[in-house]
Amino acid sequence: MMPRAVFFLLAATVAVSASGCMFWKKKNKPAKPSYAVSELETSFKARWIEKRAADLVASGTSAAEATRMATEEFDGKFAYTKAAGAKHAD
Repeated sequence: MMPRAVFFLLAATVAVSASGCMFWKKKNKPAKPSYAVSELETSFKARWIEKRAADLVASGTSAAEATRMATEEFDGKFAYTKAAGAKHAD
């Protein structure tokens, strides 16, 4: 009788451990906060506009006009970003 009980206990242990017990599952990592993405896009927009405006000024365009043109170009090229719809903070 005793060997039969040990066999069933062993079989039950194997069945539970092979079934993927919920205690050993990995926890899902939380998603990145959306504010980090929007800060990155805003920073990218500011740097891109600054660089493009500098290129336009170097080619003879006035500073105000160069900034306006660079902003329009950014909004056209990167319209899929949230930063393209946001107003420039400068």
